[in-house]
Amino acid sequence: MPENNAILTVEGKLTAVLPKQEGEGRNGHWQRQSFVIEMQRGSFPTSVCFDVWGDQVNTLASLQIGDLLTISFDPSSREFNGRWYTSLRAWRITLAGGTAVDRPSTMGVVDQQPPQQVADAVPHVDTSSAPSYQDENAKLRGEDEDLPF
Repeated sequence: MPENNAILTVEGKLTAVLPKQEGEGRNGHWQRQSFVIEMQRGSFPTSVCFDVWGDQVNTLASLQIGDLLTISFDPSSREFNGRWYTSLRAWRITLAGGTAVDRPSTMGVVDQQPPQQVADAVPHVDTSSAPSYQDENAKLRGEDEDLPF
């Protein structure tokens, strides 16, 4: 089977930044944060949620709701009990116009605000009452899994 080296890229407007998640695993400390963009597909807008991991979590602090972004990402899926779960892991985020935001020290944001002001501008999504399927799935398998998915 030939190898597919196509880069998957989408463009859209940042609509939400979800709370950061972090913990300890077998390989040490991990952190993940999700964000949502809205894309125009035909007549109707489509929302898509992406994840960033590790140091890339810091890149989201420089963004503002409404920023136009280009996201390069890798999709991955995994099966559990006959159901498939898909995640979209962003590995490059650029502002419209091509300014990279994947290095916190060189964000390229024209109207940069202190991180607290940016955090105040990002709508908070309360996920504390959401069920933790990861914990339940690990219990069903009889595993003591410490991965975030």
